Amino acid sequence: MLFDDLLQITNDPLSLKRTEMLAVASRLRHRGIGVLPVETVYVLLGLADDREILNRMYDICQYPVSLRKQRPFGILVSSLQMLTRYTEKLPAETIRLLSRLFPGPLTVVLNANDEVPPWMCDPKHRIAVRIPQHPLALQLARELDRPLSLARASVYPKEGPRAVEGIAPDWKKQLDFVWDGGTTPMGKHTTIIELNDHTLRLQRSGAYPFDELKIVCDSEGFQFDWSTEEATKQDALNVLILCTGNICRSAMAEHLLRAKLQHEKHPHIKVKSAGTATMGGSAVLPQTEAVLSEIGIDVTHHRSQPVTRKLISEADIILGMTREHLDAIWDRLPEDNEPELGLLASWPATSRDADKEIDDPYGMSIEIYRQYRDQIAKEIDRIYPELHERSQAQYAL
Repeated sequence: MLFDDLLQITNDPLSLKRTEMLAVASRLRHRGIGVLPVETVYVLLGLADDREILNRMYDICQYPVSLRKQRPFGILVSSLQMLTRYTEKLPAETIRLLSRLFPGPLTVVLNANDEVPPWMCDPKHRIAVRIPQHPLALQLARELDRPLSLARASVYPKEGPRAVEGIAPDWKKQLDFVWDGGTTPMGKHTTIIELNDHTLRLQRSGAYPFDELKIVCDSEGFQFDWSTEEATKQDALNVLILCTGNICRSAMAEHLLRAKLQHEKHPHIKVKSAGTATMGGSAVLPQTEAVLSEIGIDVTHHRSQPVTRKLISEADIILGMTREHLDAIWDRLPEDNEPELGLLASWPATSRDADKEIDDPYGMSIEIYRQYRDQIAKEIDRIYPELHERSQAQYAL
């Protein structure tokens, strides 16, 4: 909280009082953040062009670091004219289409122009833009004449609440304003579509009526790919697993996770492994090959590789076997889009076993290697649901 007190307003936002709206706008303008209703759910709001504010919002929502790079918060604007300040030049027919779709419970993913800061964009330099129907949010955006970041007013990955009572009590200690406007009309998240040339892809179904989307797109000459959402899932979640030589522990983990992904038919998670103290090019140890072969995993093709800046920069999540492995890459982490770091045996970090490590079995018996294989396999099974959730997550709207 930046202010000495929490500004709390209880009023129907459809009957806007200018003094109350200006009070909230003032807090936003002075770098405050807060919660208010839109037509879908209650949302957390802050200035989108201020990275420090965005980081505060991420922390409040407990939004995973890996998703901050992949799926940044959406952007709320007040009009199409304001929207075009942040996108590449849009053809007249696209403007016409958007004028029919907005305002409403819809988020559109568009290419950002070069002036938009990277923290507002996904890795492909796209922004997720929304023009809501709700008069309070629209009026705030007009008053500020700046884009607002918005996210569901809930801790990731839960759905946003329809009433102010659904906001976590400990949030209020970190907020600068709360507008209690009663129950939101829709209670369902926005529909998300991606626009590329004359094709729209459905990324997530939601509150915007599907039939209406199809009718509008057809009438404006835009192809709408609505047949399956599976084809339009977000870019892959990239996982990098580290050990020392990349010939036993991290190699086991990589290929155990690959086998899990193949079994689950999940193409949206990619995994690599590397070593912090290897020149690369080595096959796995005979013990590693033997114990994985026993469960039907062939690693004869595996060759060790050193961890590089390129591997680090491509990763969304980096998991080490020990704290030493994470410390070894600390000075090579990119300044922007920093990956999420953790230990395989305790990720995602909790108070329980937060620093649990997996030691090196090098030089031990084949039976010990079987125990390590089974331990690592157990950890892969444990973290898989979280990886799956991360890979499926959409823009937090």
